[in-house]
Amino acid sequence: MTIAPDRILTVMRHAHAAQGFGIEDAERELTEQGIREAHEAASAVGTVGQVLCSTATRARQTLRELRLPAEPNVDYESRIYSGDADTLLDLVRSAPDEAYGLLLVGHNPTVHLFCHSLLGDQTPASFPTAGLVRIAVRGPWHELDSTRCDRVL
Repeated sequence: MTIAPDRILTVMRHAHAAQGFGIEDAERELTEQGIREAHEAASAVGTVGQVLCSTATRARQTLRELRLPAEPNVDYESRIYSGDADTLLDLVRSAPDEAYGLLLVGHNPTVHLFCHSLLGDQTPASFPTAGLVRIAVRGPWHELDSTRCDRVL
């Protein structure tokens, strides 16, 4: 018998961005390929009530190009761009518990390491641009740890 999760965490890497020749890394924009990737990934995102998104241009554009059907609460967070896996864990743990679906849009290698910290061997071997992992979470966000997570997608 399968038990329904209390929460769904979707961790997504931003879509494909232009190379950073002559511009700051945080200002890199999505390419046409990246826009297509975001559109294609949109159907796998699921229901989202809360978004944690990097402040980097390519992450913000990825979120916009997902064209989420509902209007979730969005927090743009610079620590997603500059932080590590523990930073992402702290940010997700601070999400409001009434948010069933949470989407985190960030960067590699941090999103991959974060997923590995929660899923261990269930983590995909790679995390391509616009790649995402959906994680079933048992319990409230503030108690998130590896013992409460299972990979859904």
